[in-house]
Order: sequence, then C-alpha cells, then structure tokens
Amino acid sequence: SASFDWKTVTQSIYDYLSGVEEAQTQKVERVFSILKSASKRNKELSKSINSYFESAVGSKHVHPIPFLKVSDATEVLLRSDIKTLFRDNLIQSLDVPLTGRAVARILHGIQSPVYSYELWKDHSLWGKRNDIAFKDIESLTNIMLKEKLLTNGL
Repeated sequence: SASFDWKTVTQSIYDYLSGVEEAQTQKVERVFSILKSASKRNKELSKSINSYFESAVGSKHVHPIPFLKVSDATEVLLRSDIKTLFRDNLIQSLDVPLTGRAVARILHGIQSPVYSYELWKDHSLWGKRNDIAFKDIESLTNIMLKEKLLTNGL
C-alpha cells in the first residue's frame, strides 16, 4: 500500500493559503491607495475613506501596533513560550499538526476553527505575544519545529 505524505500535503495547503492571504492583503492595500488618491480631489470622499479605515471595530479603536523587534532577550522569552506550547496538553489533545502559523495565531490571540476562542481564551499564552510581529513568531516557530524534528523527531 502506498503511504500518504501528510507533510507535503499540509505544506502545499499552507503555501496556497498563505498566497491567498497575501493576495487579499495586497488587494485591500491597493484599493485603499486608489481611494486615497481619488480622495485628494474630493474632500467629502476623503473624510469618508479616513472615517472607514480609522473607525472603531466593536468597542476598540484600531491603531497600528508598534511591534517589538525580536532581540536576544525577547527571543529567549518567545522560545520559552513556544516550547511550552509544544508540550501543552491542550495542543496534544487536538491531534493536528502544530505549525508556525498556528503558534503565531495562539500567541496573538487569533482564533481559527481548530484553535477557537472558546477553547483557548483562558490559556495563559492566548494573545500573550501580540506585541511581536506575527511573521516573526511564525518564522521562529518553524525554525524550532525543524530543530525539534532534527534532534528527536515529532
């Protein structure tokens, strides 16, 4: 019987979804740029566009987050949190492959179908590292997962 290569399949899905997410983000940024350019000729349009992109979401006002740079000291703390998630009973109970993206979502407090808010809201690491850029967490986790695979296997 032929064996099924889950790692290749999950990597393909991850690559595809990352590409979709990146394309959608670029589209929103392009639309904003076009609208911003058009609004320079129309003050009312300018007010509407600025109001939309600066509006409150729920009860919180959206502000850009000044992410911390991952310094040596920050990396030590971040690695510790990531290692804790590697060993976490809740992660183990889900029986799904852990990815850098999943860890970044947990540490940023971003829910997904597998990592739901209801399941994770009381976990000590849920949203704990939302001061560090998502991509930095994802990248470091992927490095650590590779290190773990090389040293003792998953």
